[in-house]
Amino acid sequence: MCLVKDKGKAFVALCFLAFIGIMSYMNAVLVIKPISKYVHGETVGFRQITKTIAANYVSNYLKHKNRFIDLNGLFVRLCGKRVHNDVICLRNNMLLRYDEWRYNKQILSTNAKKLVDFSRFLNEQNIPFMFVTAPCKVPITNNILPQGINDYPNRSIDFFINEISNYGLPTLDLRCYLSMTTEQVNKSFYRTDHHWNPDGAFIAFQVIMEEIRKQYNDRVTKHYTDIELWQRHELKNWFLGSIGKRVGSLFAGTDSLIYYAPLFSTEMSLIVPHRNQIYKGDFVTANIRKEYIKDRDFFNKNAYCVYIGGDFPLSQHRNINAPNKMRILLIKDSFMLPLEAFLSTEFMEVDVIDPRHYKVSSLAEYILWTRPDLVIQMNNVSTLFDDSTNNSIFFDNYGVDPKIRIDNPMKGEELLKDYNAELTASKSQSHRNKRLPISIQAGKTYTIQIKQIRTTYGKTDGVSLLLYDYKKKKIVRHEIIDIEYCKQKGIHKWTFKVPEKDSDYGLLVYSGIFGKTNNIGVKYSGIEVFETV
Repeated sequence: MCLVKDKGKAFVALCFLAFIGIMSYMNAVLVIKPISKYVHGETVGFRQITKTIAANYVSNYLKHKNRFIDLNGLFVRLCGKRVHNDVICLRNNMLLRYDEWRYNKQILSTNAKKLVDFSRFLNEQNIPFMFVTAPCKVPITNNILPQGINDYPNRSIDFFINEISNYGLPTLDLRCYLSMTTEQVNKSFYRTDHHWNPDGAFIAFQVIMEEIRKQYNDRVTKHYTDIELWQRHELKNWFLGSIGKRVGSLFAGTDSLIYYAPLFSTEMSLIVPHRNQIYKGDFVTANIRKEYIKDRDFFNKNAYCVYIGGDFPLSQHRNINAPNKMRILLIKDSFMLPLEAFLSTEFMEVDVIDPRHYKVSSLAEYILWTRPDLVIQMNNVSTLFDDSTNNSIFFDNYGVDPKIRIDNPMKGEELLKDYNAELTASKSQSHRNKRLPISIQAGKTYTIQIKQIRTTYGKTDGVSLLLYDYKKKKIVRHEIIDIEYCKQKGIHKWTFKVPEKDSDYGLLVYSGIFGKTNNIGVKYSGIEVFETV
């Protein structure tokens, strides 16, 4: 029996060596080119040669790179190893990265204090605030980590919650519902990714809605939290998560791609200014990016983004038929993607800001401009550590100084009143716009209000408003309006801040979405613009 095992291992080793030989032959140019440059005097020093070759072999220049990652991962597992390329295969066969784990009390304490100051600002504005901690893949009650590796994720979350609790800020800790036991983790997380799956996100949706209902003394109703109202879709072996991409699909397998779609009727929109896009229709049209359902691609697509399409600076959900006529602001990291889609069925407006990418104003300014009824912030353990050392600053865009009182903005000088604009675009006009007859000055804040928008011919779901820099010939600020939502809700208001640097700024209205105005006519009625102070 031992001889058979040894022969089997020898066969696997020979196959692996043969593959290495073939890969080396096919990618010989990655070695030959740097050496050739050295011979011809284009490269100085042997160290530079080796550095270039090493960079080539981890770049996209490496032919069949993904197959090599897969086969290498298989070989490592056949050798009995559970740690590879900074990835741990846990005892429940889930993958976890550990090279970025940290337990830095100073960063956690600093971020906790910033969060508390932000909550006090919201309290001064009489805006309710809910802080939520996302679960992690390490269960609280079961030790599934390899020997010698500490449970830093749960230690970090516990420390952060304790810090903000000392200041009187409560936390909704989703670990109690999703990662208390190994069984909960197995059900709630993708095996090859650090994110939860939509099964886990839906439980979070139920828990958060119940918490909101408690805060509002039953004035908020839960219409769509019953799992029976949703259809669960599962595409087998469709997804290789960000952790799995490091070790290949043969190290611990792949995941099924899961998404939920409602069985009830929906009509809504999702606006993503960063993408110059409005997605309008039913829940699936608005929230599900169908390219992840249509094609399977383990290495070149992140199918976790099947909801929403990824992390954007700002996304805006609009649902005029929502049962709760409230305006919610979500401050998020990537865990929020499926959750924001679920919440969009319950609330009329759900604005979503990712502070790692949103830079056009502070969060405090956005809140004063939009006056949401509730602010929810959710962090997973990795973003609790965001600071300047990793160039991903989650807690530094609040714009709140506890020494300075921030008051609500006031209406200043009126620059335009009851102005009407009608635009018509031919089939060839993809950028039909009109510059409003006002002067925009650097460093100031303005508000534009529009009483009515209607299409005069053609079809468009939305229209664009732009702050444009004519000197640099680039878009500075971008707002997209859902025409039908605006029609039913009434006046649309957009407040924006102009950059400090002087330039030739213009405020433009479009006959459709920027770059997509072909064969569309739009009439704007009752435009007002005033300076905000």
